[in-house]
Amino acid sequence: MERRVRMLISALLALTLILMPGVALAQWNGSQTITLEYDRQWATIYTGALNYSVNEYLHWTIVVDKHPTYGTDIDFSGTLYIPDLDLIYTTVGIRRGLFDSDTPTVAYLSVTFSF
Repeated sequence: MERRVRMLISALLALTLILMPGVALAQWNGSQTITLEYDRQWATIYTGALNYSVNEYLHWTIVVDKHPTYGTDIDFSGTLYIPDLDLIYTTVGIRRGLFDSDTPTVAYLSVTFSF
């Protein structure tokens, strides 16, 4: 059993060292949003996002938002921007309650039209 664990750790370390330069040089960006919302009383929602741009038309995103009433949720998604058509893009993701939240695991597909 110990030999398998050592082999797994060695393989993960080698994979990390191979992938690290590409990940470090990738197009990473992040944002923090503070939203004021009124629903019978004022609430402040904090949203953080980390975006990895695989290339100009494919992005992977992690979003964490903390709502004072509904708790903290996390969202993993991939967005495909259709090349040569800046008006339409699609997102596929999974949303889940993370902390103090009743949000179940929900898969979603969205299509966005921009203008």
